[in-house]
Amino acid sequence: MAPQDCLRRGDVRSGDTAISASCAGCGKAHTGKERGQVARDRFHSAVRRALQKGGWTIIADPYLVRFDRTTVEIDLAAEQLFAAEHVERKIAVEVKSFLGPSRIYDFHLALGQFLTYRMAIEHHDPERLLYLAVPADVYEQVFDGPMVRRIMHQYQVRLLVFDPIREEITTWEG
Repeated sequence: MAPQDCLRRGDVRSGDTAISASCAGCGKAHTGKERGQVARDRFHSAVRRALQKGGWTIIADPYLVRFDRTTVEIDLAAEQLFAAEHVERKIAVEVKSFLGPSRIYDFHLALGQFLTYRMAIEHHDPERLLYLAVPADVYEQVFDGPMVRRIMHQYQVRLLVFDPIREEITTWEG
């Protein structure tokens, strides 16, 4: 199996820097700079731990969703059982850091990615709700403005706001 085949399936992921890891698909070590690899967002681990602190069970990291001839790789999938209501909540979470030179450009990219992923999830796993995870400072600077709020409302984007230092979820919206 070629490294790019393994990577395309999501078996190997990296952080912001190149790493070596053993591939679950072929057992070989690949570096984080190989073709087809998706880099994890800087705050991926913080969001994962925040969800776990909140009683969520991570069921996939990453969560691969196939739709038509395309596979999308969403950062996390989690589930939580509410015993009193006998209801299980299912979510998928796409983590965004907004560390690019333009936060409005980062917002445009995140919105497009969110809408694409939501379409794939609605087809593949309609009970699972998609959330866009953003750091609290980004929420205050970008998502609290009237234009972005209107866009978020119109496109029904769900937000998970987190504190990356305390690794806690501060707000759920949507």
